[in-house]
Amino acid sequence: MVSFYHPAIRKLREMEPRLQLGILEGARPLDPARMLREAGADVFSPHWGAMDRALVELVHSAGGAVGTWTVDDDTAVAWCKYCKPDSVFTNRPVEVGQALRS
Repeated sequence: MVSFYHPAIRKLREMEPRLQLGILEGARPLDPARMLREAGADVFSPHWGAMDRALVELVHSAGGAVGTWTVDDDTAVAWCKYCKPDSVFTNRPVEVGQALRS
């Protein structure tokens, strides 16, 4: 589960610790690793335009994963190929999946 409302993710973590949980963000925060810890989340999910390689490396070094959204066009796919997030969220899974694998 993912949410922009980080307190909901924290509550879900308390209720069901086995869930994989993520926090959504539309902008590049100063400290995404801290946000993950405070929310009790496993996955940091920024908009693809707010993601860069440094963010991916920072989240990975904190033990988290990066899942970015919404990857629906060639520009977003190219940026994801460069930044290497762990997962992408898309409305075009077949086309984007093929493009990411090529």
